[in-house]
Amino acid sequence: MRPAKKNPQRVFLSHAQNRPYLPECPADIVSAAFYLDLKLQKKVMKLRIRNRSDRPITALTILARYLDKDGHVIGAENGFIVLRFQGLYCAPHQTSAGSKTVILPYQDIAGIEAYITAAAAEDGVIQEFQVTDYTLAPVQEMLDNYHEEADCRIIRARLGDNCVFIPQFSGENWLCACGAVAEAENCSACGLKQKTAHILASRKKTAAWLRSQRMRNVVLKIIPYAAALALFIGGVLVLRDYGIRYIEETLPADRLSVTRLYMSEHRYREALGYSVTKNNALLREEILDEAVAYYCETGDFAEAAAYEQCRDNPDYETIYESAARAFIAGTFTDCADYALSVADEALYNGVLRRLSEEAARAGKQQDACSYALAMRGSEGEKYADAVLYDTITSLLGKSLYEDAVAYISHLHDKSGVPAICRGIESELVARGKYEEAFTVASITGDASVFELAYPSAGSSTVRHYYDKFYPYMNADARRDFLACELDAGSSVICLTSDGKALDSERGILCEKAISVSAGKGHVLVLQKDGTVRAFGDNTYGQCDCDTLSGVIAVAAGDYHSIILMEDGSVRTYGDNTYGQCGASNWTGVIAIAAGARHTVAILADGSVCGCGSDKSGQIALMGYENVVGITAGDYCTVLIFRDGSISVLGNMSIETFASREWEDVVSVAAGNGHLIALTSGGRILYAGTPGYAGTADASQWSRVRTVACGSESVYAIDASGYILFCGSDVPDPISAEWEALTQ
Repeated sequence: MRPAKKNPQRVFLSHAQNRPYLPECPADIVSAAFYLDLKLQKKVMKLRIRNRSDRPITALTILARYLDKDGHVIGAENGFIVLRFQGLYCAPHQTSAGSKTVILPYQDIAGIEAYITAAAAEDGVIQEFQVTDYTLAPVQEMLDNYHEEADCRIIRARLGDNCVFIPQFSGENWLCACGAVAEAENCSACGLKQKTAHILASRKKTAAWLRSQRMRNVVLKIIPYAAALALFIGGVLVLRDYGIRYIEETLPADRLSVTRLYMSEHRYREALGYSVTKNNALLREEILDEAVAYYCETGDFAEAAAYEQCRDNPDYETIYESAARAFIAGTFTDCADYALSVADEALYNGVLRRLSEEAARAGKQQDACSYALAMRGSEGEKYADAVLYDTITSLLGKSLYEDAVAYISHLHDKSGVPAICRGIESELVARGKYEEAFTVASITGDASVFELAYPSAGSSTVRHYYDKFYPYMNADARRDFLACELDAGSSVICLTSDGKALDSERGILCEKAISVSAGKGHVLVLQKDGTVRAFGDNTYGQCDCDTLSGVIAVAAGDYHSIILMEDGSVRTYGDNTYGQCGASNWTGVIAIAAGARHTVAILADGSVCGCGSDKSGQIALMGYENVVGITAGDYCTVLIFRDGSISVLGNMSIETFASREWEDVVSVAAGNGHLIALTSGGRILYAGTPGYAGTADASQWSRVRTVACGSESVYAIDASGYILFCGSDVPDPISAEWEALTQ
């Protein structure tokens, strides 16, 4: 064993050499030495590193696990702990001049198993390595000389700092307290004699000696505690008898007079402290009552609350009431927080009224209204409405209509709103503030604002409020709004720029058309004069609507036809196997759509209804409101809401396309498991089954005017009047006219 350097603060325990190093690792651990640090009472480890690379090493990361005296791993299941050595400098092909010291975290460490996992060079390049089989294992001398830290402390306490219990190594060699290994009777480093160092080589003798020292230490520790406890108990008994006799014989009369004197001088803290007796307190409640009343009278409500808190069951309501009365009367103005905590409704409303009046005088109208709205009860509502009406009238006089509308919504009694808002809707409409005008109309109940707005409102506004504008639109306006210039079924039908209905299978169908709809074997065309033309399969009578007049919209399902009349009634023709023609008794309808086997519609109040097949839940329409657009696919229904969002019902595969997150949608078309939508900005949104080859390409279209869906395809008309298409069931053109539109 190699002797350690002289260091009187550290006792050398053992030394270990590393096993063969890893060839690909630029560094290896030359040696590890273990010491007992007498100052820290900890075990420490010193490592020396050798650099075998051509670049200096400045940092190392080592995975280590600690071993006990039996060679077992200490710590977690794997036992690995990360040791990071920063600030190193080890020159190429050199061994580090100094060494790195690590304080070991466990008291009973006898050895260490370590692996270098990363090395950093001076230029910042970091090399990382896997855990490999080279270790620092405890040598036998270390295990033979092992003692727990508790044993070392006992030995030092018994024998002194210069007398350390360390077994003899071998032969005449022994370990001195200075850290040197002595070979003679006296240590050559410090001169300590061998017999003074209490060298003991037998572990049995050591164990017996340690047990005796532990017992001696326990007895020595117990004696002073036992003596102190006895003195404490005796003192308590003596003081108890003296205190009881003093309190019973001399205290009450003296303390009563002194307490009264403190109370007369408003020194309530001294009064409370001086009044303490064996009965807990003398005049305690009387002192607290007088203190609370005094500080409420002087306006120091925080101090009054502090004294009230001294009670076993404090009740602050008296303080809050005093604060409220003082604030209302104007006696004190900085107690609003306490005043607003009062439970009495009249006082609470009085405080808020005063705050509202002060805010109004200061020109803080918003704060004045906030205080007024916080008042309770019917009287509070009346006062709040009075403040709000004054504020609204003032804002209207300044032409701040939007601000006035915001305050109108907070009124409890809106009966006076029509009078003060007379003319506000027309002013907002004239300024193009349709949303604000409609908000006022919803509060006042004045629906005529929509009639006033309709002539000047743009198509976007009409689309968002179609259900509101509908009563003021004539038949021609309704036809234009509901018109569809492109639709797809078993064939594709569209409108040309000169008003002709052009079918991909049948060619030119008729002229003067404004809307088209395609079913599975038939098509419907609505003409400008409100008449209907039907073409194609009439097996179920779905084309019996031909030449019908007074129509504003048409919709074709697979084998049925739906006709919307000018008076809001619905007529149905064709197959009714699934009840899809059960809409013939509907009234108040403003828009219609037909799926493969179901029929849906929007009613005048913005709600929706449906009939026919509900196998996929496509007509589960209960509870929907503010609907301004509706479309039916083969097995689904799509609703467009006033805010531009949509909802999909039915075919659940569509639900997974996150179409509910779509925004600003103006029109949508649905097929069999896919749908396409158009936003107000002309952007295309697509969602569908990946199996429909090429349909997703529609998301790349631009400058689109209208969209449509086939069973496995999508179509659109762009700003130039050409038909765009993609998918797997696109029909071949049969006429020059159709081919010209698809160039």
